[in-house]
Amino acid sequence: MKLQLQKTKKPFQSKSKQNKFIGTIDFKRHHSEGDIKLPYAYADSLFFSTSANFSLQLARISMVMAYAAFNTPNMQNGCENLENLLGLLDFKSFMSNEDYHKRPGVDTIGVGIASKKVKSANGEFTLLYVGIRGGFYQNEWAGNFHVGESGNHEGFTISSNKVYDQILEYIRIFNITGKIKIWCSGFSRGAATCNMLGGKIADIICSSNSICSGVSLTLDDLFFYCFETPQGAVPTDNSTEHNIISYKYRGIHNIINPDDLVPRMGPSAMGFRRYGNDYILPHSSSENYNEFLDKAYSYYSKIDSGPAYKVIQRYNGKFRFIKLTPFLSSPSASEFLDSAMADMSEIADYRTGMFKIEDEIMNFFVLINGYNKISAELLLRDLFTEIVKDADKIAIHIFTSDYKKLENTILSLLDKAFVKAGILTYDHEKARRFASTFGNFYWTYANKYPEDALNLTLNLFSFIVPHDPLLELSYLESLDIPLYEMKI
Repeated sequence: MKLQLQKTKKPFQSKSKQNKFIGTIDFKRHHSEGDIKLPYAYADSLFFSTSANFSLQLARISMVMAYAAFNTPNMQNGCENLENLLGLLDFKSFMSNEDYHKRPGVDTIGVGIASKKVKSANGEFTLLYVGIRGGFYQNEWAGNFHVGESGNHEGFTISSNKVYDQILEYIRIFNITGKIKIWCSGFSRGAATCNMLGGKIADIICSSNSICSGVSLTLDDLFFYCFETPQGAVPTDNSTEHNIISYKYRGIHNIINPDDLVPRMGPSAMGFRRYGNDYILPHSSSENYNEFLDKAYSYYSKIDSGPAYKVIQRYNGKFRFIKLTPFLSSPSASEFLDSAMADMSEIADYRTGMFKIEDEIMNFFVLINGYNKISAELLLRDLFTEIVKDADKIAIHIFTSDYKKLENTILSLLDKAFVKAGILTYDHEKARRFASTFGNFYWTYANKYPEDALNLTLNLFSFIVPHDPLLELSYLESLDIPLYEMKI
């Protein structure tokens, strides 16, 4: 394993008093919308009590850390933002893995670790921060669909095992001994990896008391904050629709927007769950949601008032459900997504069918990431925009049973998205195979559930827009009550 050891830079733009750090950091971003300044607030005392207690303040700085772990434009040093922020918080001995310094692949994962000695009334401990890349990771998008044939989600398992090995290597290299605590956060795929990692470490602690010799680590020392977390664990303990319930996982906190499609991947109907507890953000069915949005948008605009902010304002929380059965009431966005994911899992023949087509899906994501000037996030945003524009045309093809026109429309939308991204030549055969695979799946889904297929098409962009890291942070910063009061 090749490791990247780097000198942690001295803090800047930061005010420190009694191990509290408040300031702003310049974040370099991976697209043309410009760099931003992001405020942060941190204190060592956030780790003095048990990790079982959800902390809104810790959630806020954890989300800032998760965003810092996104790749920077410099692919050779994608962890630059993370390293800088850890330096501001007085963490030392920064180390990143090889994956953070090369072009991402299907099952790569960027991880950066740093540590600091912390003194509390109960004694001294070493705090490890583990940052997991959760955005602008190109071909790693494909790993989201690497579900495997059975057991835990294969792609998330591979990535979490890599991070676990990196933690052990870090402890060995820097000769860390005694009491340790682990703070880890991630967004999206980074959150799924963080969640699986937390579950793995909790299981190890319960079975063998420690992750390695020479260090002491308990369940109360695991501070895992996961944002918009896809589901990757197959339960062996009791579970709800989305969560594995066990005292072992009490330090794993999932912050979820119910209007977001991504946390429902992999689907509950395929047997997947999350470790730990879910904490629900305000959403389109919440009381006084518009007033809350005004506060969140005000915060967001101070961070970034560019094109992304305008998209957020236009689509966030706005859904249009058409009822073909007029006597039934319209569902909430969350109810619709839960039902739609269950129905699509059935159409996909659950994991058996998904396993058969996962290679085709992953090949598509490798295709769209084959160009340095784009990332999957940006191209998919353009693709979803085109789908929403042509929703009526797609609906007509479905209800007139014209499969060939549906497939051709999907190909046309793909072509428009590539052109908008500035890509005029690409592998049309791979695109055609994906259009055929996706078209056939969607055709079957729409024929059995026509109303749901129509509403999913009409609202697709609105289900994707909530999956935005700066919006997530804006929500957290705009809360007036502790998030644990909205725990489900």
